[in-house]
This record gives sequence, structure tokens and C-alpha cells, in this order.
Amino acid sequence: MALNNSQYDTIIRSYEQKQLHNRNLLEKRYETIYAVLPELKTIRQTISELSVKQARKLLEGDDSALSELKIQIKALTDKAKSLLSENGYPEDYLEPIYECKDCKDTGYIGSQTVIDESDVSYDHILFLSVRF
Repeated sequence: MALNNSQYDTIIRSYEQKQLHNRNLLEKRYETIYAVLPELKTIRQTISELSVKQARKLLEGDDSALSELKIQIKALTDKAKSLLSENGYPEDYLEPIYECKDCKDTGYIGSQTVIDESDVSYDHILFLSVRF
């Protein structure tokens, strides 16, 4: 027996609530961490500026721009993780928050829906929808 539209909408609404809740938590984390460690805000701004700069280079035909950007972002990301760790925060403190690491609270893994009773994940979806 397949889900009816009402059941599907209820589950999707639940996921949307989880996503909104977790985005708000992450925004609060950023506010808190920027107050304590303003260097992290500078690192984030630097990554944005470098991304734009390297995108321009790439559009101008510089084939090495993307690989250079990846190296620069990795160095800045490592520096940010070190700052977090040195100040008692987990390295992933500013990463998106998910209750389900598999579907990232969307109900989908890749292009495959996990909201289907024939799928093993159906129980998982129902479990998540009542937990929040």
C-alpha cells in the first residue's frame, strides 16, 4: 500500500520543520562563534572573495584556477577547524546539522526517494517524522 498524498505531505512538512529548526541552530552557532572568534568570519569572507576571484580567472581561460581555489579553500578550512578545536569546539561545529546523515533530512538519497513503504527506510522516515 502506497502513501497517500496527505501522508506524504505530512512527512515532507516534518522534514521541512527539521531543516528550518537546524538552519536556525546553525545560524545561532555562527553568531556565537563570530563573537568569540572573529577570525572565523574573516576566513569565511576570504573564501568567498577567493571563490569570486578564481571564478573570474576560470572564465578568462585560466585552467589552473579551480585547482588553485581548492588548495586555498582547503588551507583556510583547515585553519578554521584548528581555531575551533583550539577553542574547545568540535571541528564540525559550523557544518550543517542533520538528524539523518543518509538523506540529510530530505527524504531522498540521491534521486531515490526513501518515502516508499517498499523501501527499508520507510520505518526510518516515520521514526524521524514523529521524533521532532
